[in-house]
Amino acid sequence: MSITLDINKQLEQVLHWSRTFNLPIKTELTVIPKRAEFGLSLVTSEVNELKKNVNKLLEKSDLGTEEEIIDYLANVADDCVDSIWVLYRFLMEHGIQDIFPDIFTAVYEANMSKACPTEDIAQETVDYYMETQGIETYYKPVGSLFIIHASKDYPELEIKKDKVLKNKYWFKPDEKIKNIIRKALEDK
Repeated sequence: MSITLDINKQLEQVLHWSRTFNLPIKTELTVIPKRAEFGLSLVTSEVNELKKNVNKLLEKSDLGTEEEIIDYLANVADDCVDSIWVLYRFLMEHGIQDIFPDIFTAVYEANMSKACPTEDIAQETVDYYMETQGIETYYKPVGSLFIIHASKDYPELEIKKDKVLKNKYWFKPDEKIKNIIRKALEDK
């Protein structure tokens, strides 16, 4: 099964809806504290709906019927889409929608940097965790990459056995994102 998401189409749909209901869409990067506070309350509310549905599932030992499974999945899907929807609106309230694809790519690249591109770097990362933090790890090949995992639980570090850990050379997306924003501000 192939998964394809057309984020631009989804963003366009939320833009269309926002225009239809005459909601604020900033065309320049903007910070309005009251709108940010309101947006955050919407995001929190939608995530809490998802949490409530997942907690209902956890309270049951078994979903039982096919209809219960369908109801649960429908609720989770709706909650996730609503969460994404209000996050897109949050972007629009700040005028970030036009640079969102570049920011998304920067975050993707940082997330992918958690994987090790070579087995030598994977072994170097395993050694790094042991030498610097006393954490026992191992690596597994996934395609052409190598993924680092914790060998056991480290409750004091909130690390569970088999948790994926970052490559020694992992990088945060912060500077790339700041540069994208700087460029957008300069171009206006």
